[in-house]
Amino acid sequence: MVAVLTGDIVNSAGSSKERLWLKRLKQIFKVLEETGLLASKQSWDIFQGDSFQLEVKEVQQSMKVALLLRAGLKTMPEFHEKNMDVRISIGIAAVSYQASTVKESDGPAYQYSGRALPQMAEENIKLHFKSESKDLNDEMLVSIALLEIILSSWTAASAEVVWHLLLKENLSQADLARELNISQPAVNKRIARAHLEEILLLIERFQKRVTILQLQD
Repeated sequence: MVAVLTGDIVNSAGSSKERLWLKRLKQIFKVLEETGLLASKQSWDIFQGDSFQLEVKEVQQSMKVALLLRAGLKTMPEFHEKNMDVRISIGIAAVSYQASTVKESDGPAYQYSGRALPQMAEENIKLHFKSESKDLNDEMLVSIALLEIILSSWTAASAEVVWHLLLKENLSQADLARELNISQPAVNKRIARAHLEEILLLIERFQKRVTILQLQD
């Protein structure tokens, strides 16, 4: 099975001329490469100016990668000042045609992921999931709707702690406080405001369900 994420930047037309978000997006892809979350160095692409697609190395990690992308971009003050956001659609399915680069690959996962974006834009949905399992799709529909309430409330500070703690799961609050040059109680408050514990529960549930789906394949 393969997991594909397709996304675009919401309200990118209102961003600065320097397109700082594009530099940040490329930095995020680089970090995801270095941490082994992407399938390969050729497994992501940016197209049509503000759209992107990537293939995740392990399908169980696709929700985590989507949230890392969302958090990484929402650390930028410009995203909040310009009412920007990122729209991401996750598609999971059996491998059909896998080329050496993501832009040349094709199959149900790519179609599930890419074809959802227009409807997401119409319905103002920021996160979407589709697989070959109707049962899993129905569960994720409800979970993501509740998750979006949390994500829409993130400040840049909330997104920053989520980015660091999702990326480095063993990072202690004390170490993160030193890295951000703030107090440990301040880190704890940001974690609570970001609802990180609830997010981690959703990621864990998602990983278990996708593992079962793989075993059934």
